[in-house]
Amino acid sequence: LSNAKIHHQLVRDLNEELRWVDEKMAQACSTDYGQTLHMVQILQAKHDTLEKEVKQHEPVILELLSLMKIVISFIPRQR
Repeated sequence: LSNAKIHHQLVRDLNEELRWVDEKMAQACSTDYGQTLHMVQILQAKHDTLEKEVKQHEPVILELLSLMKIVISFIPRQR
């Protein structure tokens, strides 16, 4: 039961982070550079916020990757 719970929690957390990354990628890949100085300043502020959010999520993503490596190491290899 414990292993199943850990597995489901990990899958849920991974899916949550993947949704977050997909959402932020759309924002990061925008080709809108602003038409006026004011719009450029707004976009720069949004970029700065996005950068902070990415830095906050980085440890979570690295932890999930670490856990995935552990989980994968327990999967028997097929020969």
